[in-house]
Amino acid sequence: GVFSIEATQDQIDNSPLVLEAIAGVTSDEDVTAQNPNATVAKNFTLTAPAGADFVSPLTTLVQAEIEANQNIVGYTAADASVAVQTALGTSANVLEDYIAQENAGGAEADDYQRLHEIAQVATQIIATNTEAANTAATTQGATSTEGELFELVIAEVSEDIGVISDAVDADTATTFDPAVVVAAVSSETTLDTTDVDDQVDQQQLEQTAVIANVGALISSAGG
Repeated sequence: GVFSIEATQDQIDNSPLVLEAIAGVTSDEDVTAQNPNATVAKNFTLTAPAGADFVSPLTTLVQAEIEANQNIVGYTAADASVAVQTALGTSANVLEDYIAQENAGGAEADDYQRLHEIAQVATQIIATNTEAANTAATTQGATSTEGELFELVIAEVSEDIGVISDAVDADTATTFDPAVVVAAVSSETTLDTTDVDDQVDQQQLEQTAVIANVGALISSAGG
C-alpha cells in the first residue's frame, strides 16, 4: 500500500517503521485490486527496518530478526534479510516492493510473485492471530502489553514461515487464493491463546536464553 510520514531525515534513517492497519479504514492493495472501495477486515500491525520505503509481512519478519539479534555486535538489516531469505528459500530482496517487482516482469518476476503470495497468507495469519491474542488478553484479564502481544504474534509467524512458504509452493490452483492456504496451515499457524501471559513469558525466556548463548559464545571466543 501507499503511506506517507512526517519526519526528519534522521528519524527516517534511524527509526523502524510501524504500520497500524485499522479495520474498515486502511486499504490493502490486494483487497482494493478486487474492490476499489474495500478495506482490511481486521486490525493488525506490520513493521520494517529503519530506512525502508515498503512495509509488508516480510519486512516485519526482517525487523523481528533485527530485534532478536540486537545484542550481537555488528548484526545488520542485511544479516536479518539473509536470515529471512534463507527461511523462505529465495534470493529475492525481501525488503523490496514485491508487487511492483512482480508487475515489472523482470527475470525475478516469478520469485517476487511467490513472495507476494507468501505475504498474502502471512497477512491473514497475522490479522487472525492478533485478533485472537487481543480477545484472549481481554477475556483473561492479562497484563501483557499490546507490544508484547504483537511480538508473540510475529514470533509465531516467524516460526511457521517455512510451513507457509511450502504450502504456497504446493498450491496448484489456477487463481491463487490465500484463504485456501491459510486454511491448509491453520493447525500449525494458529496462536495458542490458552494463557497469553504465560505465552509471553515463555517467549521472553526463550529470547533471554538465546541472548545468554550468544554472550557465552562471544566470551568463549574472546577468551
